Amino acid sequence: LARAAILAERAGAPDVAAADLTALVARLAAALGAAPPPGWAEALAPVARAASGDRVARFSAGARLLHDLQAACLAAEREHQIVDGWRWALSAGRRAAVRALPATREIRVARHVHGAAKKLARCAVASTAERARLAEAVHAMVALAEQRVRDVLRPRIEEALVDVDLRPRHLPELVAQKKIVDELLDHAVAVGRLSLGNLRDAIAHNDLKLPDLRPTQLATGDQLLRMDRLLAGTLDGVYRRGEIYMRWLQKLSSVLSGTGVGRLLTLYLLLPVVGSFFVVEGLQHMVGPAFKLAGYVEPRISTQPAFIAMAVVVFLLLHSRWFRGGALAVARAAGRGLAAVFVDAPAWLWRVPGVRPVTRWVILPGAPAALCAWLVPGVARWPVAGAVLVVTAIVINSAAVEERISDWLVRSGRHLSRRVLPGLVKWAIELFAYLIELLERGIYRVDEALRFRTGQSRVMTVIKGVLGALWFVVAYVLRLYVNLFVEPTVNPIKHFPVVTVAAKVILPFTPQMVLAISAPASGLLGDALGASFAAFTVLVLPGLAGFLAWELNGNWKLYRRTRPEALRPVAIGSHGETMLSFLRPGFHSGTIPKLHGRLRRAAAKGDERGVARHTEGLHHCEEAIEKFADRQLVSMLNEAPSFRAVDVAVAHVHIGSNRVRIELACPSVGPAPALLAFEFQSGWLVAGIPEAGWLAALDATQREIFAIALAGFYKLSGVGLVREQLEDVLRDGGDAAVPPYDVADDGLVVWPGPGFATEQVHPLEPPTGALAARRAVFGDEPITWIAWENTWERLAFGMTLRPLLEGPGLLPPAAAPAPAAPAPVS
Repeated sequence: LARAAILAERAGAPDVAAADLTALVARLAAALGAAPPPGWAEALAPVARAASGDRVARFSAGARLLHDLQAACLAAEREHQIVDGWRWALSAGRRAAVRALPATREIRVARHVHGAAKKLARCAVASTAERARLAEAVHAMVALAEQRVRDVLRPRIEEALVDVDLRPRHLPELVAQKKIVDELLDHAVAVGRLSLGNLRDAIAHNDLKLPDLRPTQLATGDQLLRMDRLLAGTLDGVYRRGEIYMRWLQKLSSVLSGTGVGRLLTLYLLLPVVGSFFVVEGLQHMVGPAFKLAGYVEPRISTQPAFIAMAVVVFLLLHSRWFRGGALAVARAAGRGLAAVFVDAPAWLWRVPGVRPVTRWVILPGAPAALCAWLVPGVARWPVAGAVLVVTAIVINSAAVEERISDWLVRSGRHLSRRVLPGLVKWAIELFAYLIELLERGIYRVDEALRFRTGQSRVMTVIKGVLGALWFVVAYVLRLYVNLFVEPTVNPIKHFPVVTVAAKVILPFTPQMVLAISAPASGLLGDALGASFAAFTVLVLPGLAGFLAWELNGNWKLYRRTRPEALRPVAIGSHGETMLSFLRPGFHSGTIPKLHGRLRRAAAKGDERGVARHTEGLHHCEEAIEKFADRQLVSMLNEAPSFRAVDVAVAHVHIGSNRVRIELACPSVGPAPALLAFEFQSGWLVAGIPEAGWLAALDATQREIFAIALAGFYKLSGVGLVREQLEDVLRDGGDAAVPPYDVADDGLVVWPGPGFATEQVHPLEPPTGALAARRAVFGDEPITWIAWENTWERLAFGMTLRPLLEGPGLLPPAAAPAPAAPAPVS
């Protein structure tokens, strides 16, 4: 297109470029299975003009965007095939060496369109209006491409679920089944490939679980392994069957997680014993070197009494609620004791009239002065220490500096405990997950390059067959080493203490293991490379323990009997953000406020590309929240037979710096949309319905169903407070006006009197008073899975519903019926 535009301008016939754009739009619409929408050619025209300026412009973001769209057309028009020499050789020639991959067509189209969307922010266009039209057109292409993938591939995954007898038993599992399919297709579009790990994670993170393992499945495999085998055939080229070590690990874990005897052994024997071993050995390994470094004798922690005592503690933590409560109380008491020693006592000394001058002028300035006197050598020691003493005393006794230091200490303590430490853990987990995904994307790129395309010669078929066979071995070894050994070894979350203890256990056997591995490796790679390979293998071998612990933990979540007792917040964003972490500022959270802040700074600098980049980031957040609302709330309402409205849909999602608003439309009930609002206030996620819209037209049964679905949606969002519940308590259940109130750090602040003269504070942590009596703190009222399941089953059979929550209702008060018109006087 760029070359066509250049030739057209040289020939003085700009209509040639327009004709090329029109042809591109027609081909692209055919690839997406839709009629050519009006306006797409006009939206792409500024990009084509910008890309036709000179030779350098042909490599710009706009030119690459057009190239991605052309590649999407070619992906739909050309058939991909794979040259599989290994399969042909192992079948003794009974299977064809070249086979078609029709399931990859829609995935390839969607990936190219997504690639074009990623270049929107860097495209050079003349005006904001042209950029907006371009973004709207490309976003429409992305939506059509994703819908095309779902229309074509969804039936195959659903058919595999039915074939392995993984069927939903009630409405929550039916919604979960659809969500599993959607998440698999989302990942397929993003990465281009699905695997056993993706299938396992999709089932583990949703509510459709596997039943217990039957004895006959010990040989054939459970539903997960059977589905792995089916999808490898029906989605050939998109789904890669699990490696043999992953399949054997799943078989082993299914015995421990999917049978009553296995769960009994795991919970009552394996976890206490193994957990005690790793905790005790981990403490020995970490505390011992610290004592040696300090010049003390290493204490002996790893003893038999310590091992038995720790096993008993782990056992009680797993199975005794009162012991968990007592342990939590002891931990809090220890925290309060440390705070009393290191925070409260210095603060008290700071306030005592007789001690305060000594503390402020001698003790606090003397600490850094003594440190300087110890560190600085020679005669300069005492002048430097004296200067530090004087300067520190003046700074500490300055009122402005004192206030700033106090505020900084308070803010830093809260930031460290609530944001930085949890954020570091989450950041480490997501970083290594992203690196593994990059590896998978790189392997997929090579797989794509080695596929045979329509029109290529037989010589190319032979070359790709040979290279594909070699690459299969390389990719297999690469996945094996990275997933099982390297990543658990360097990932700090998986490393401590499991990998640390495993490394200590195998340390005495290291020379023998290096010799055993280097002997066969040297025959293939030579002496130098063989020895290096053996040393590297033994170095990362302890990572296998971390991999097994992590995988067994993930496989534990696959079965109905190991399901969590209550509904919990779920991940929404592409980086695992929940609704709360989307809005809460922090080290590794607050995606939405961070993007808004960057957007404001870019707008202030006049950086148009920065504005476009951050606007695109906010658009991705809106898409993620829209999918979450559609899959968790809208699907519930549309599938509930008693709701009698099947056209509920997410009309729009509005996001602000600390607020998310979701518009729900239901034309069959009313024209006005209903508005759900989520706000972050003083550490709480506060939800409410500021505009009822069509909800006001629902009858009593429909209101009850909507309230049930909304309660589950709020729990999955991580909502802590609901405005309708708070206002019901403030009205005392009547029709009185709601007094002004606000959610602050101290609690719920209410001004009941006129003119804000009277102020009341209701604590929220823990709730006391009227809030506790009325059960009005939504985050403290759990919804158990059994109650959630039974509620929808009773609804399906037309039985009387039991209250899902004990607190006030979640919906605005129903409008009173209009008075009947007076009868006409005859």
